[in-house]
Formats: sequence, C-alpha cells, structure tokens
Amino acid sequence: MNETCTPGTATAACGTLTAKREIAGPMVDYEIVNMSDPYLMTCGDRRIAEVAVVVLGEGNYGLQVAATGETVLPPMPFGFGDKWMEREFGNAATFGEFLTNNSAAIANALDTVRLAKGRKRSSLNDIGARAKRMAEAMRGSK
Repeated sequence: MNETCTPGTATAACGTLTAKREIAGPMVDYEIVNMSDPYLMTCGDRRIAEVAVVVLGEGNYGLQVAATGETVLPPMPFGFGDKWMEREFGNAATFGEFLTNNSAAIANALDTVRLAKGRKRSSLNDIGARAKRMAEAMRGSK
C-alpha cells in the first residue's frame, strides 16, 4: 500500500514531507510502466522511487514492484502528475523543496534505470539514457 502523507505533518511512515530522507530500507527492483521498452529501477525508498519516476516521465510513467506486480504509482498522462504532486506534497514549492533536499538520492535512483534483463531497446525513446542525463543534471554535472 502506498504511503499517503499530509503536507506539513511528520509521521513515522512519512517523516516530514520535505526533509532529506535516509534510505534504510531494502533495495527493491521497480518496473517503470511505460509505452516503450521494459525498464527497471532499484531503490530502497518508495517515495524517492515515486518522485524519480514522476520527474523522469513527467507524470507519464508508472511504477510497480517488479517481484510482485504491485502498483506503486499509476501512469498519469495529461497533467495528472501535477495532481499527484499536489495531493502528495500540497504544492509545487513543497515538491521543489523535496527535490532539492533529496536530489542525491533521486539521482542515485535514476542511475539504476536499465533495460529489463535480456531485453534490447526497440524504441527511439531511450528512457535509460534520459535517466542518466537527468541524474547528472541533478548532481550539477555536465
């Protein structure tokens, strides 16, 4: 079940919404749900994984646990990513603060994006290369 946090609150499950998150959980493989090729991402914090995929796909990609198929984040085309951001973080400023405070963890998650084992890219949409470029940009690399 996906954690839903109330903006401005702190709970054991959510912490403060904008605080830097310490990744202490087990690393989980997530499938990035998209209309292209099958990509995976590995991350030890579900919220970081969600935000990384929202940023990577501009709301158009979903996320599910690779081992179980559990939906973590549905694809949200047509601007619904903005609605998710508002629901989860309250407003764009809070989301931006979360991105700033957790940019290293989000970049690390984006660095793990890869094609599913044994698969070759068949689409012109190279999600893996985009993820790497975004990770570099989040770190301030060129």
